[in-house]
Amino acid sequence: MRSFLDKASAAAALSNDEAVLFVHGYNNNYAEAVYRHAQIAWDYEMRGPQIHFAWPSAADPLEYAYDRDSVLIARDTLVPLLLELLQESRLRLSVVGHSMGSHLIMEALRQIALGSGFIASR
Repeated sequence: MRSFLDKASAAAALSNDEAVLFVHGYNNNYAEAVYRHAQIAWDYEMRGPQIHFAWPSAADPLEYAYDRDSVLIARDTLVPLLLELLQESRLRLSVVGHSMGSHLIMEALRQIALGSGFIASR
């Protein structure tokens, strides 16, 4: 994780821009989610490091319940990543969630606030 944070911080320093953590939404397979993230970064001229958090979507419009449950399970993986990124002093971070990805972000931030109080004390 340290190597990843060092590289993200170095890339942010080179571009003098913030890092973006993107969390994809409902009914997206991995390829579609990465493509959407790349398109958003291109359209909005985001020059800082782009970090993509992928969770296991069923990629099926009839599997909303599956995706909702997957988001709740993925929360436990997103929390440590967010904590590491937020504690990195050399890194400014924006968090972007598309569709159900915003629900995952909200759940992760809620878990952080309830568990450690990190967000409230910052």
